[in-house]
Amino acid sequence: MEKTLGGQSSAQSEQLAKRLNYENFQLVTKKELFRFGIKTDNECLYCSESDSINYTFINCEFSKNFMENIIHWFNETNHCNFTSGTKVVLFGISNNPSTLNKKFNYTLLSMRYYIYKCKLNKDGLLVPAFINKFKIGYRVQFG
Repeated sequence: MEKTLGGQSSAQSEQLAKRLNYENFQLVTKKELFRFGIKTDNECLYCSESDSINYTFINCEFSKNFMENIIHWFNETNHCNFTSGTKVVLFGISNNPSTLNKKFNYTLLSMRYYIYKCKLNKDGLLVPAFINKFKIGYRVQFG
């Protein structure tokens, strides 16, 4: 049975990680899991740099490339020209409550959640997979 630094099996560690996430309503990265002895390192799944929420959404080249591709897809699909700056990606558009801005903010929120879940589940960031999942949620949200 594989053991982690905390002396628990991988399955027990993963279960504890999910409990930390759900009970504290916070985003858990490898940085926190390493600090609690659940993971043996704190490296980003995609690029091996030190992982954190800030790193994931601001500095990780893999995440940034994925986000740029999603924003490009959104712009082409909706015939618009939103930018992919850090402030926009992290906080969305708040200066105009138009339907297009709501769609864009929904896309950004879904994109951030997808990145987080992929890292947590050790999955790749795949644009087609995101778009397929997104379209289902989009139809529910916007009809």
